[in-house]
Amino acid sequence: MAAGLVGGLAGGLVGGLAGGLVGVLMGGLLGVLVFVLAGVLGGLTVGLVFGLMGGLLGGLAGSAAGRVWICQIYLRVRHRTPLGLMRFLEDARARHLLRTVGAIYQFRHATLQDRLAPPAAPTSP
Repeated sequence: MAAGLVGGLAGGLVGGLAGGLVGVLMGGLLGVLVFVLAGVLGGLTVGLVFGLMGGLLGGLAGSAAGRVWICQIYLRVRHRTPLGLMRFLEDARARHLLRTVGAIYQFRHATLQDRLAPPAAPTSP
């Protein structure tokens, strides 16, 4: 998060100074102040947003629950899982299609798993 804030601030300062240079070349103190102020405020805003996003995603990716959450969002976006995944799994367990072994859901019948699984790709010798 700190790297994002520092990077945004540095980018804002560089942008503000470059804009100030353009303002000087165009002639006018007001133009210089506007460009520098806009660059610094823009840099702080961008640095804050990217710093917070980086910090949150880094914190999520560092924990097991965060990785599960990121995977669930990815699979939901790709339409690979239902929206209420845990509710769906619990319903399948209540209907005796799945069983739980510890925290793992397993198919109760191997023939059902074979039927639902995609066909295996042929292997080359």
